Amino acid sequence: MTIAIHTLKFIGLSPLLQDNAAQMSNTNPGIKSPTKEDETPQQHVEGCVYRDGEGRLYHPSWALRRSLERGATNKKIGKLSAPGLVRAGVFPSEEEAMLIDPETGEPITEYEILTVTGVNKTTKGRIVVHRAKFPVWGAVVPFELDDDFIKVDHVLTLYQIAGRIAGIGAWRPEKSGKYGRYRVEQT
Repeated sequence: MTIAIHTLKFIGLSPLLQDNAAQMSNTNPGIKSPTKEDETPQQHVEGCVYRDGEGRLYHPSWALRRSLERGATNKKIGKLSAPGLVRAGVFPSEEEAMLIDPETGEPITEYEILTVTGVNKTTKGRIVVHRAKFPVWGAVVPFELDDDFIKVDHVLTLYQIAGRIAGIGAWRPEKSGKYGRYRVEQT
């Protein structure tokens, strides 16, 4: 069994949208969450972005791995199922993929607010939706790869596919959207 750390750089091909439902629910009883009536788009979106304990913007690394699994769907490596090999041999080494400017490597500190209308799946009524939008984004993420199951070349190939057909974030290609597409380089 040979497990090695490989660092991959994700470079956005389309804007990344975030909608962190877990942070929207307020678990601190001492802080009152704004209601829909008095919540501004800025307040809503700030509650939907992923921030670490120091306030830095990130995207969950598990989303990148899940994207890889989706990109591997119906693919084989030799005679074996590619998604099974990904599940057995590819693990992010860190929980949080810090968002960076792919050109400079500097952390991303700001986002835009995308406001569109959507359809509530329950009521079928039209609603206004706000999302954090990162027009330019990237992330550098270390992964543990067990080459008894999958080689780094296969992972890179599958990630190139996943970046186009699955993506990450809200309204990604996997969900019939156009956001969150990416390409990958090994660093």
